[in-house]
Amino acid sequence: MSRNLILILAFLMLPLGAAADPLQPCPAPVIQTVCDGNVPALRVMRDSDDLDLTLVATQPGGPLGDRLIRMAPGQGEAIVPMSRVGSITLAMAGMGADPAQCCFSTLTVPQSDLECAPTSVAEPVEDIGPTPDTGADAGTNPADFAVSVDLPSDCPLGAVGGAAGNECGGVLTLTQPLGDVSAGHLPLVLYADQGEVTLTGPLPCYDLGGAASFCQVPAAVMSAGLALPITLHMAVGYQPRQVTVCAEFTPPEGPALVRLVQSALSSLGFDAGPPDGQAGPKTQAAVAAFSQAQGITASDPLDPALLAVLGLGAFGDVVPGNNRSCASTTLVPAPTPDCDPHTTRFSQGACRCRFDGMQRNASGLACSCKAGSEFVAGAGCVQIKAPTPTPAPRVIPFPIPIPGLGGLTGGPVNAHPTPAATCDPSSTVKRGDTCACRYKDMTHVSPSRCVCSSGLSLIAGRGCS
Repeated sequence: MSRNLILILAFLMLPLGAAADPLQPCPAPVIQTVCDGNVPALRVMRDSDDLDLTLVATQPGGPLGDRLIRMAPGQGEAIVPMSRVGSITLAMAGMGADPAQCCFSTLTVPQSDLECAPTSVAEPVEDIGPTPDTGADAGTNPADFAVSVDLPSDCPLGAVGGAAGNECGGVLTLTQPLGDVSAGHLPLVLYADQGEVTLTGPLPCYDLGGAASFCQVPAAVMSAGLALPITLHMAVGYQPRQVTVCAEFTPPEGPALVRLVQSALSSLGFDAGPPDGQAGPKTQAAVAAFSQAQGITASDPLDPALLAVLGLGAFGDVVPGNNRSCASTTLVPAPTPDCDPHTTRFSQGACRCRFDGMQRNASGLACSCKAGSEFVAGAGCVQIKAPTPTPAPRVIPFPIPIPGLGGLTGGPVNAHPTPAATCDPSSTVKRGDTCACRYKDMTHVSPSRCVCSSGLSLIAGRGCS
């Protein structure tokens, strides 16, 4: 088996970046070293047979070589020939119908004293170093891997981070329609054109930034099919919107791929520094140390040999047309608040004050002017003017006619400024600020009116007679 699958199985139990929680241990099977005829073999027995179980040796060139031990659900026993008797460390991964059943464990089969006939059915496997990950073991039928995304037609309102928003669930389905059980892994990118999409399940995933993530899919589990829940989260909106979620079997490129290499190396114990997508001194030192440990020559984080060992390289697929799938859903809009149209306008999900100098009321649906101003429709908040004070009275001379004294006498009186008197046109004539009697033999009865003397009558146009 290639080192790629060993590393992928190891990834399943490590908390890589934004990976899911560590998996639970698998139920321990009973493993014995036996002789199958004249050939040493490994016998695996289990009581619980509801999991799809895959076991593989973690040391290259060991007694089990590159062989996979695959036990389908319902299979309680498996016997696999070995090249020789010896101690073996196995990595064991289990997949169930429910993602919560997924498990991972390692166990060691101790050295046995069993002696079988000297003839063996397989030569010891020579450790020739890592080989490119093609998505299928050498000698198997060409493989086809497919991905499918399903979402509901409408995404209802839910709760996102304590605020109103849209939340709905879908399903990501991974299958292998053609080919034998494969080694290696598949690079899966999951992304949405807006919002946030999360994947629930045992796959180790990295955050690519924005609304995208990269996950590693062990090819060995693809033949049985894998259905994983996905959840779409969107902030509140007040207009219908459409969101598209896509999944694609493809490795990332550029800085995103460098970030994955940095995260993978650090998780394997080779400190590559922060996953910033830059190949700095710490990243280069981690690449060199890891390459030396794996027996490869690589100095660049994007070196094809390094990517193949880390399981981040390209893969083979005879039907690439089903390597990508997208699904869309319509987000149900939230109801618009009943904002007061005179003092507010609806913006960014809330009723905003329409004019300067305003503050929102407790209801959040209307605004009022601050102290010292009042609201005028169409104009906003206008400053309130102080009332004009009433002037103090002043003393002015005013002639007052006194009947019977044959003239006018005057005296000071207190009065407010008043407009000039309106003269009676039939009995007086306006002269300056006063009304003078129009005819002789007349006297004032008021500042604006005169009457004929005693015994005389006023004839219009002629006077007193």
